Amino acid sequence: MLDVLAQRQAGEANLVALMLESHLFEGKQPLKPGALRYGVSVTDACVGWETTEHLLKTAAERLS
Repeated sequence: MLDVLAQRQAGEANLVALMLESHLFEGKQPLKPGALRYGVSVTDACVGWETTEHLLKTAAERLS
């Protein structure tokens, strides 16, 4: 994400969106009923909420 922000700050106007895979807690886990940890993705690996919050605040500061 930081690379995309740097490109946008450098004037790359074609970058208009960014996808961030985020969940409550970072990582991923196998889908095993009864053994799931709340807030952890069962599909793709995700960044956790603290990292998400930091990245969004950084983006807002750099793009404002």
